[in-house]
Parts: sequence; structure tokens; C-alpha cells
Amino acid sequence: MAELEQHFLATPIGLTAQVKFRLRAAAIHLAISATIAVVLVLLVTTVWYPSPLFELAKGRDIFLILISCDITLGPVMTLIIFNMRKPRAELMRDVAIIATIQLAAMIYGVSTLLQARPAYIVYNVGQFNVPLANEMVDGKDDAKADEAVSAPWFGPKLVGAKLPADVEENNRLLFSSVSGRGDVFQMPRYFVPYDEVKTQVIARARTAAQIAKELHLQPSAIESATAAYAKKGASFGLLPLRVRTTIALAVVDRNTGDLLGIEPLPPAT
Repeated sequence: MAELEQHFLATPIGLTAQVKFRLRAAAIHLAISATIAVVLVLLVTTVWYPSPLFELAKGRDIFLILISCDITLGPVMTLIIFNMRKPRAELMRDVAIIATIQLAAMIYGVSTLLQARPAYIVYNVGQFNVPLANEMVDGKDDAKADEAVSAPWFGPKLVGAKLPADVEENNRLLFSSVSGRGDVFQMPRYFVPYDEVKTQVIARARTAAQIAKELHLQPSAIESATAAYAKKGASFGLLPLRVRTTIALAVVDRNTGDLLGIEPLPPAT
């Protein structure tokens, strides 16, 4: 019987059947992986990294690596190991091993994305800051320097930050910022509802010419980034928005202080 099976697989028909069997298994695995990837894309781009924070927070680079591995790793391994001559139990074992490896890689990638997700959009003395989840700190004297604080799970929350009125606490906060222990925009204990800072936002909003001078950019670059708002005839002002070392524009309504949008700056030429 074994000789007949080997003879069957050695014939062109047997080889064709073997190739079709492997391709079919790999295609099914690819379809499952692609479905999971689509779900992850929706979660990442609409919940954890709403546009354009996906690009500004450098989440795209991590995510592309994650998706590439997820879509290619499993199906390629399935294509390699699937063999018609293997018993069913052995095939199921191999599939389980591949799925475990793929799941472990996915969990690691997603956890990395979650740790670096934008936590808040914070108005902070004339600008907006976007601290990441792994940058949030408690800010208390008795807290450890590396003690983290939980961040929102369903997208970055828009808030304001208010400096403490107490001089001693203000000085301690300044020392914390200088020493790298954390700044006010990374400490939820200083956050207030965004409505409480809207008057400050309105007062500090700049024109395109002012923001271009402040950021050492050509006015045409600012006008290009905000062209859509100008076409709508919106009365808007601009404030810098910083995600780590990346600078973008926060577009605000000059009348209400509402945040209308975030616009990346065009690449320098």
C-alpha cells in the first residue's frame, strides 16, 4: 500500500495534487490572516491612532511590520509544511504550532502598538501636546520615576492642562520637566476639561504668517496644509501640535476654541 501511495505521488498527477493541496491550505490560511489584519487596521486607524496621529506617532511603521508578518508568516509556513502523506493528526499538530507562533508574533506587535498609542491631546500653554501611553506619569513626589499611569483605551482624549497655583509645586514641576521625569502634559492629575481652556486657545491662536515665523517655515507651507479650511471659509487659527519631536498644526475655531483638526506639515523641500 505504501509503495502504491509513493508511486501515486511520484506521478505528474500526484505532484499536481500535492501542489494544489498545499496551495489550498495556504490560501485558506491567508484568507484568515487577511481578515484578522483588516480588523486590526480598523481598530488602529479609527480607535487607537485616529488620523493623522497614525503617521505623527510613528504607528504606521510598527503596524506595517506587524501586518506584513501576520499575512506572510503563517501562510508561507503552511505552504511549506502541508503534505498529503502526513496523517491528519500530524497536520493538525503542525497547524497548531504555526498558529501559536503567528499568534505570539501578533500579540507582541499589538502590545507594542498599544504601549505607544496616543493617550491624550492636551492644550498646554499656547500649544497642543500628544503624550503617548508609555509616557504618562503620576508626577507625585513619592512616585517612582518610572511609575506609569493608565491611559484611555478608546482613542486620545481632548483635555487641557493647568499649571498649579502653588509656587513650590510649580517649581517642582519645572524641575521634573528639566530632569526628564515628566512634564505637565504627561500628568493627568493636572488635566482639566477642554472647555475650561477654550478661552486660552482662542487668545493664543496664531495666523498662518505668525505660525510660519514661529516654526521657521515658509508661509506657503502653512497655507498648503490648511487649504481645505480656507476653502470652506472657516474662521480658524493655528497652534503647534507636538508628538514627541514631530510638529504638526492644530487648527482651532477662532470663535469657539473648538479643535477643528490636526494637519501634518508638508515635508521640507
